[in-house]
Amino acid sequence: MRLRTPSNVMVFDAVLSRLNLSEWELDLEKTTFASGKGWSNKDMDPVPPRLRTWSALLQVSYWFSDASNIAVWEVPSSMLAIGVSWRQALPAIVVAYVITGVPMIMTGTIGARLRVPFSVLSRSSFGFWLSYFPVVTRGIIAMSWFGVQTYNGSECIYQVRRVIWPSIANVPNHIPASSNITSVGM
Repeated sequence: MRLRTPSNVMVFDAVLSRLNLSEWELDLEKTTFASGKGWSNKDMDPVPPRLRTWSALLQVSYWFSDASNIAVWEVPSSMLAIGVSWRQALPAIVVAYVITGVPMIMTGTIGARLRVPFSVLSRSSFGFWLSYFPVVTRGIIAMSWFGVQTYNGSECIYQVRRVIWPSIANVPNHIPASSNITSVGM
């Protein structure tokens, strides 16, 4: 069996050429506000008025759909599970969402009005180089949040599978307890 056929060599050479960093370099895009030194691109520019197509109803609909997730349903269900009545839980949830919603609206208003992304707005507070800090921090928090959401989703799927196939609850665990997950959880 020959491993170095001419076609294999050509594929290998093509892969090696893609590993060259100069092959990955992008051409600078034109921008409205900054010089062509790589400080900005058209994605960083404010959205022109002719391209602003979202109405207030679409924005509210987006946030409503974004808030319809497992974590939102966990709050009232966990309150009911510990013995809080729905008459006590409902006002507590409303107050909690108002307390968290007001700062979110205040910090998001400038981006919604000026139509500029978060990374650009953080430059106004932190400067060009320090603006990487809130962007990276936001990315780390997002990864953590999606990890929590993935775990919550896996717990829901486990419960559905347990209802359909009750024997799944009897699957032995072959993973050490220190890993904080079970064989069924995997």
